Amino acid sequence: MTKHEFLESLSQELRRNNVADATDIIEEYEQHFSFKLADGCSEEEISAKLGDPKMVAEQYYTPSTEPKGGKRMVSMLGLGTADFFFGILWMILCAWEIVMIAFTVASGALSACLVCQVDLPPVPDLPLHCALLLGAASAALAVLSAAGTICFCGFIRMATHRFSHFHKSTIASAMGRANIESSPSCPQFTEKTGRTIRKIAEVSAIIFAICLIAGFTACVVSAGAFEFWHVWGWFGYGK
Repeated sequence: MTKHEFLESLSQELRRNNVADATDIIEEYEQHFSFKLADGCSEEEISAKLGDPKMVAEQYYTPSTEPKGGKRMVSMLGLGTADFFFGILWMILCAWEIVMIAFTVASGALSACLVCQVDLPPVPDLPLHCALLLGAASAALAVLSAAGTICFCGFIRMATHRFSHFHKSTIASAMGRANIESSPSCPQFTEKTGRTIRKIAEVSAIIFAICLIAGFTACVVSAGAFEFWHVWGWFGYGK
């Protein structure tokens, strides 16, 4: 059974049984299909795992399972507490994402300044070959940081979606309705996108390590001393 066939059949069964929030339930299953398809499953495999749409719809039509008012109140109070703490965690994650973005921009700006021989107040001009090597290292670091930023953004998006799923599931449980399988907890990218990000991260990490070591070595050789920043008077050190 394809995705369209499953959702169409489920929609008909939900409406036939006069199930409340049928539209929201269909949207949950559409998202479920999307995540499983991104994991490499076929529509037929997902449909088979979910089962007969008629049986699935019957799970949402069980008046006898409706919880009592006390249990419902406890569920809602617990959900409110979870919302509060997740809100704090979400703000922390977003703040760290901003830090990663700022670090990426700063690394790119440092690379441009080194390559273009722009004067930086605490660091006087470098020999051109040293500046180019360190500039390349900084550029590779910016790319590596950008890849990490994209992955972390995906993690935030997935964590938000997963908590939203938990939120809806808790409300559904409090109302006596069944819930579908939880969504995946890892950042979701297409196979091609994930492979591309990993390859970019690996290559940029290698380039960063090579150029940083080569740049440091070039500075040591050019200055004739391991502590070349002392020789060149960086950060207020006298020559």
